[in-house]
Amino acid sequence: MDKGRSQFVIWFLLVVILVLSFMLAWQKVDREATDTALLVASKRIVERASYYKQEWLLNKQPPKLLIDGEILMMSPSGWVVPINQNKKTSCLFWLKVFYPENRGLESSAAAMKEGIGDMNYQCRYTGDDNQVIVIQLVNDRFTVSVDFLTEE
Repeated sequence: MDKGRSQFVIWFLLVVILVLSFMLAWQKVDREATDTALLVASKRIVERASYYKQEWLLNKQPPKLLIDGEILMMSPSGWVVPINQNKKTSCLFWLKVFYPENRGLESSAAAMKEGIGDMNYQCRYTGDDNQVIVIQLVNDRFTVSVDFLTEE
């Protein structure tokens, strides 16, 4: 009976080690998938912003565009500015316009950086896993970046 009990304990420990190893590997894969999804989202945002700029050029560079029922205020260089229908700056408006699918940023907190000058905007969208997408229009230059914050 002693031999049977020791074999059970060895098999039990082996199964526990395998399950823990699988869980650790799964966490890494999940984290990499989330990071990749955020990078894809940033590329999609750039693609949409470029589409709106192209429409602005094709429509003879108006100060406003009407696309898909949305009135878009345009910068002098043809980028969508984050000004909603109520003429208020809104990072959530920018996110809705550039990334209507909103995959991966559903619970995102958005913050507008103040004090960077007239017609200069910066919005930071922070996800659950300390990832940040930064969309900015500063000095008529539109950029999108992804930051992966480290946990302390």
